Amino acid sequence: MLIRKELIHECEVDGKAEEYFKVLSDVSKWYQWSPNISQATLAGPFKEGSFGLVEPKRMSFCQLLIGKTITNQKVTLIFKIPLSVLYIEYNFFKGKNGQTIIQRKSTLHGFVGYVLYILRAKSIKNDFEQTIQALHKQAMRLRRFNMHAFQK
Repeated sequence: MLIRKELIHECEVDGKAEEYFKVLSDVSKWYQWSPNISQATLAGPFKEGSFGLVEPKRMSFCQLLIGKTITNQKVTLIFKIPLSVLYIEYNFFKGKNGQTIIQRKSTLHGFVGYVLYILRAKSIKNDFEQTIQALHKQAMRLRRFNMHAFQK
């Protein structure tokens, strides 16, 4: 029997999809902005089929596989955790007034993922919101840095 739980969170942000995609594709720097990552590595370029390791806070390393990826539109991250698989999909859409809508869809497959969801449903939702906010802050930092570097 397949046990599955899905959560979706959307947020409208002031920025371009390219800026957020750039932050997500720099796996080795996830620890700088993600409230749940201690370190991460990727063997090779950020593209579908690449793999790496991620050390979440409060857990040991888990395997990372880059799933379906469309530049500046969609990123699917697949994490293998004990007795479960976590799929996190980021989608970027154009919003009103030139803003970007970031949609984060997380799907847990497996018994351990289901138990984690039952035990931590409220904190998982808060984690989603914190992650989107942190992703936005990192993208805006990079924007300011790039604008400053360009002006010199």
